Amino acid sequence: MKAIYNLSAIVKRRTKRVIIFFVAYLFAQNVLGQVIISGGSLNARPGTTASIFGSGFSTTTGNDIVYLQTLSTLYNLQVFSATANLLTVFIPAGAPISGKFNVIVNGQFASSPFTFTVLYPTVSSFLPISGDSGDTISIKGKYFSGVTGASSVSFGTTNASSYAVVSDTLIKAVVGSGSTGNVAVTISGIGTPLGGFVYSNIPLVDSSPVINTFTPAAVASWRASAYPITIKGKYFTGTAAVSFCGINASFVVNSDTEIIATMSDNGSPIASPNLKGNVQVITSRGDTTAAGFTYYNLPAIYTATPDTGSIGTSVRIRGINLSNSTGAIFSRIGYLGTPTQITDTAITAILLPLDPSVVGAYVYVADAGESYKAGPLGFVYIPPSVNSFSPTSASFGDTVYIKGYDLSHATFVRFGGVNALSFWTISDTLIAAVVGNAKSGYVTVEIDVAQGPITTVGAPALFTYIPHVAQVCDTLGTASITSIKTGTLYEWQVDTLGNGVYKDISNNANYNGVTTDTLQLTTIPSSWSGYQYRCIVDGTNSNITTLKITDTWTGATSAAWEDPTNWSCDAIPDLNTDVVITSGTIILNSNQIVKSLTLSPTVNFTVGSGHTLTITH
Repeated sequence: MKAIYNLSAIVKRRTKRVIIFFVAYLFAQNVLGQVIISGGSLNARPGTTASIFGSGFSTTTGNDIVYLQTLSTLYNLQVFSATANLLTVFIPAGAPISGKFNVIVNGQFASSPFTFTVLYPTVSSFLPISGDSGDTISIKGKYFSGVTGASSVSFGTTNASSYAVVSDTLIKAVVGSGSTGNVAVTISGIGTPLGGFVYSNIPLVDSSPVINTFTPAAVASWRASAYPITIKGKYFTGTAAVSFCGINASFVVNSDTEIIATMSDNGSPIASPNLKGNVQVITSRGDTTAAGFTYYNLPAIYTATPDTGSIGTSVRIRGINLSNSTGAIFSRIGYLGTPTQITDTAITAILLPLDPSVVGAYVYVADAGESYKAGPLGFVYIPPSVNSFSPTSASFGDTVYIKGYDLSHATFVRFGGVNALSFWTISDTLIAAVVGNAKSGYVTVEIDVAQGPITTVGAPALFTYIPHVAQVCDTLGTASITSIKTGTLYEWQVDTLGNGVYKDISNNANYNGVTTDTLQLTTIPSSWSGYQYRCIVDGTNSNITTLKITDTWTGATSAAWEDPTNWSCDAIPDLNTDVVITSGTIILNSNQIVKSLTLSPTVNFTVGSGHTLTITH
């Protein structure tokens, strides 16, 4: 953000000595402030934009990172435009239906106090409610504008053969080859369907039903209703009853070749044998059975030993009905790995990383594909943690020591979200990490082991990254930049736009030593202020160094700003120069523009009447 300061505004009609007390934070206003989200759009269509209001945003869109946060994901959104108080973001097709905006600016984080909703198509009614191939169905709802693609309108599991979007609330669609089920209108596969459509082209036959397959082949009694069973075969029209192991189930005949059946739950733990038997379908023309279905009884958990632990702890669970599966039983205390030992009354498994949000005093046993919570047993999971780090500020190549608990399974260490160059685990409570081209922000450690979830833990304090800077004079200035990394092959590169795109440098009038460990810069124009340099050493990046054109006041000859001999570079500062004045008396009798100005509180600075000093950063 540019900040313009007109010093002549404080000067009366005739010249007057003014003592100006500047401090460094004057030029960091609105840069290091807290990020706050105060309001914004509550909803938007896919393919449009949404607004986020607040403060502390960067005016450079690349510095504003925006996510749409759901319960399980962070969905990155493109920032179209940015001011200090308003971000405009693009909502693409395929974005989550709802979530909260998360904004990250220079390591500062804010979450919206409201939930944002993406307005995907919703079906509210359709007529007629049944049809054959070639029939036209009028579908009513909302948010239909923008629906395109052959698979965006469907009847059951079959795409419409064609459709026309009449308005934002009406679509007329032609039934394709047909199937019974939901009427759905989607954008990128997302939308709210409505059930009840019947495909009418189902031939009636005078044959007994035939079962070919059923899926799943087993359900857990305590959550049977959560797992509908799909029966495939033929001649299902007119089905009167469906049962599993002699237990009647509710059902829907989707077509002549498919039935969806649902068993009722048995919520009372019982220690009795599992039910194994047949699937039966009865129609007006006959009945049929197919063997191989299992109805599991509830497990029960009595003890867990030990009753506390962290990653890698071996836990022994005791109870009943613990082996009731087809070989895919998965048991956990909070989160346990695949069991190393299973019997009907005991399980042994290794504790893996656990999301802190599900840490609790319960033991879970998963059986027949579903988890059952038994207990509580008072088990306490001790999660990984990062408590402190030292030093709290560092540059590229420096080593930072991170202290915490249960850190031996670390897979990544990051400074301000940027991976460390390298790290090594000294003990379960101490990690040493080498800082790369990092950013200021939180120090985080990512924990991950086989078959376990990723857990990221961070220190409560912020890390400060100290960038490398080369300060030189304009035109006559010379500088040398040395790579911190050493090796055999060197190639220097420059980023002239500050966008992270680096290009190789060739030896010329301004550069020398481009394939050595030290880059020499000669006769540097002030327009190069802000250029960033790095060296590729044996194929890997070294530290990034930023070029600054700096001119310091000496007052060697007089108090006149306009006298070049009063400056350390023997040149009057220009709009690309960072000016430093630590002492003395200065009189400005002209209009000047500089990049930045650092003043000591003891400096006497006088601006002549009718003149201004403009500071752009």
